[in-house]
Amino acid sequence: MKSAVRVWALVAIGVAVLARPVLEAGAGMPQAAVTGVIEGTVVRAGTTEGIADAQVSVTMIVTQTGAQLVRDAQNPPATTQLKKVSDSTGHFSLTAPEGLAIVRAQHDGYFGPQVNGTSPPTVGAVVTVSSRQPAHVQLAMVPGGAINGRVTDQTGKPVAATAVGVIRRIYRSGLPSLDLVDGKESDDRGAYRLYGLPPGEYFVVALQGHGGANAAAAAPGQPVVVTTFYPSAVDLATATPIAVKGGEDLAGFDIQIRSEITHTVSGHVTSNLPRGSEVGAINSAVRQPVAVLMMLPRDGLAIPDLVSGNLTANADGSFQIHGLLPGSYDLIARLPASVGWGPQNGPDRATNPWAFGRVPIEIGGADIDGVTVAVHQGVDVKGRLTVDGQPSAAAVRVTLQPDDNAALYHNFFGTISNWAPFLDTDGSFTFPLMPESHYRFRVGLTNGPTRAAAPNAQGQMPPTPVPLPPTAYVADIQQGGRSVYDEGITVGTDPVPLIEVIIKSGGGTIEGTVLGSDRKPAIGRSVVLVPEMSRRGNSALFKVATSDEQGSFTLTRVPPGNYKLFAWDSVVTGAYENPEFLQPYESHGVDVKVSGSGTVRVDLTVIAR
Repeated sequence: MKSAVRVWALVAIGVAVLARPVLEAGAGMPQAAVTGVIEGTVVRAGTTEGIADAQVSVTMIVTQTGAQLVRDAQNPPATTQLKKVSDSTGHFSLTAPEGLAIVRAQHDGYFGPQVNGTSPPTVGAVVTVSSRQPAHVQLAMVPGGAINGRVTDQTGKPVAATAVGVIRRIYRSGLPSLDLVDGKESDDRGAYRLYGLPPGEYFVVALQGHGGANAAAAAPGQPVVVTTFYPSAVDLATATPIAVKGGEDLAGFDIQIRSEITHTVSGHVTSNLPRGSEVGAINSAVRQPVAVLMMLPRDGLAIPDLVSGNLTANADGSFQIHGLLPGSYDLIARLPASVGWGPQNGPDRATNPWAFGRVPIEIGGADIDGVTVAVHQGVDVKGRLTVDGQPSAAAVRVTLQPDDNAALYHNFFGTISNWAPFLDTDGSFTFPLMPESHYRFRVGLTNGPTRAAAPNAQGQMPPTPVPLPPTAYVADIQQGGRSVYDEGITVGTDPVPLIEVIIKSGGGTIEGTVLGSDRKPAIGRSVVLVPEMSRRGNSALFKVATSDEQGSFTLTRVPPGNYKLFAWDSVVTGAYENPEFLQPYESHGVDVKVSGSGTVRVDLTVIAR
């Protein structure tokens, strides 16, 4: 199950705040401090039933913006300290300094209200602590649910020790994808129980991580056991979703494992690397020149059996990959290189680097033989950045995002997607030794690369980044005089023409207020700026803000153009970049035209889902 968890690693995004922990009286609090009392109860949502043994903490707010205050009520900063445990009735009482404070509660198996498609592990509320009277607060938590069932074969016999995962649909750059939420093994009776699930819609799947080995052992043309969704489906399109409400204990969700005729892809990995590439340039480590392969399905909703990156070719480069269902794939091979990409670092620091090769694979109704995957050193992608027509080492972070699922399944490609080059004084930059792929651009306008600077080959340190004008925006990204900002670039084995990142001053500002159906300010709602229809394939053009405690929001550095503005009560992150998701809400969007560096005022009404 651990390998499956690595495949769909969940990413937690923390928000840092300036805060100081509360100290209880008698536990180090300055004697001169003016204090007040916070009294409250942690209850099961929708009832008055108290939750015992909930961990309650308080953080005093030193500074905050409106949107930050809303976010922090659900996401405790790392400095928050546990202060109390609720009693048998769910009640708690704390002494705290006077001022504005965030009170939070947490309990295993319980969750806060759903926020943008996810259920946070805490619930929080903002209170004012006063010496004149106690501050009262009630924190409602949603109990997790459970899904129970059995795993059987096609004859109805129980299947023991099968990894059963519960997954949810998410979106990555507007494309539907899957996240593994939890997983357990079936017991000796084939039974499984997946519990502590936040409310939501899930798919349950019996994972066959060794399908390739099973297929290799089977006679040619004989069916083998494959990964199967509830109730007995080999793909998400024919699977049945399961809706879990808070506190529900659902039973009877039995999975009948499917057997299918699968196919084999065989061939050779060849190397175009220079002699001696198995010796690392940084640490001089010597590795065996043996290729490792990864079969990557192009469908983001596929559950792959064989993408762990641990399929090793034979010493002569030959390989056979078994257990493949019909579909579209990319076969990626890698070999040790003296310089290249590592699992944590780019070519400037990777101590065990690799070089890559890739070929597309279309599997129909037969095996595929004679595939050749040529591994090469990679191609440098060079570029230049200008600000208002002048080359600049600006405080800009440019990254290239692989336009496929590779980053989800192997950390090499995750490293590539997060790596940003330093800019020279003339605005030039280089992405070194980029593997074959199609890439899209991400340009951050607040700071440069996040890793520490290091001398270049000539011993020179990168220049200090130059701050951008406050209205700076990405005007375009071009290659050979043609815009590639929306479509991205393809890197193969040939040299890549120079990339030009064009930053201009004059970006606009959009501000406004989000109102609920009761016409009162709506706090903590997602405000999404969506580009015009012809440019919605470029996820970099979408902008997101969160309404503050007054329902206000602000979007800055908006490029001139036509947009639609939406405000959702709760929306899964990235879902709005998907055309199928957005289509039913088009009429709820407000048209906005940004023509220059001025400010546009727009008021929105929350879209309930």
